[in-house]
Amino acid sequence: MHWNWRIIPKAVLAAAGCLRNAVISALLCLLMAIPAHGSEIAGHSLVVLLSNNYAPYRQAFEGMEEVLSAYKDPPPVIQANFADRSHVAIARMIREARPRIIITIGTAATIATLDMNMDMPIVFSMVLDPPEELIQQPGVTGVLLDIPAEVQLSWVRKICPDASRIGIIHTGSTVRYVERIREGARRLGFQVVPLLINDISTLPEMLDRVENRADVLLAVPDGAIYNTIISPQIILFCLQHRIPFMGLSGNFTRAGALFALDCDYTSIGEQTGEMVKEILSGRSPSEIPPACARKLIPSFNMRTARILGIKIPSDLLEGAKIFAD
Repeated sequence: MHWNWRIIPKAVLAAAGCLRNAVISALLCLLMAIPAHGSEIAGHSLVVLLSNNYAPYRQAFEGMEEVLSAYKDPPPVIQANFADRSHVAIARMIREARPRIIITIGTAATIATLDMNMDMPIVFSMVLDPPEELIQQPGVTGVLLDIPAEVQLSWVRKICPDASRIGIIHTGSTVRYVERIREGARRLGFQVVPLLINDISTLPEMLDRVENRADVLLAVPDGAIYNTIISPQIILFCLQHRIPFMGLSGNFTRAGALFALDCDYTSIGEQTGEMVKEILSGRSPSEIPPACARKLIPSFNMRTARILGIKIPSDLLEGAKIFAD
């Protein structure tokens, strides 16, 4: 059917014109009410980037959120996860958001973000043994997951007061880390016995050297050795030969290490949030030195202590995780 517009009454055409204008006006109002993507927070937000969904990273994020929620004018937070999105997509998102501060949680997220060379303040969190040249860049600060050598060794002294030689089995990837422990040990009067492994098949030989040369074995974050396959062998050896073993975390203590120190992940997040608040208040990141975790949680395996004939001072047990009691 074809309409003959000449026979449609003028009143009908006028009504149709009014309706058309009303629809156009309504659409224009609707479009004006919808901001361009990200425009309402561009330049005002915080971008938080996590390495993955690892539970400690979530705990740190929640601790940081709690601190920032008390800020006088908390900025909106945009969150992304390197486990879910590509580096290219995250870099694009950062450029579009133009955040006031980028917050990274985890070593992988921090290194990946620093490699993007964004000209924005960066506050990192939960970063373990990073290359110094990375965290010393201008505009970068944050909270490390490292526990200073002096702190670790002061706990060794409290628990094994007669020990003077600290054995460390490690690979080439942690030479720099071991050297830092060595420097701290000298200041406290300990002697470090580093045992470098180039081939994991030589582990039994290195453990024999620990028995002859060291009073305590100290674990370091070296994934080639301290993993779910090899760590149980080391723990068993130490139990059989009555060697106190300081593990990397409560999981080591649960498995049979004498003791370990854990960082409090929520507290690390709170520290991170406090740094972010300082920068939001106008302080330069360069004026805020990177910090280590201020709250530690010790753990003890009481069955191992009995096997080794070691009595843990009661004041050290307060607030500690106790295993195999």
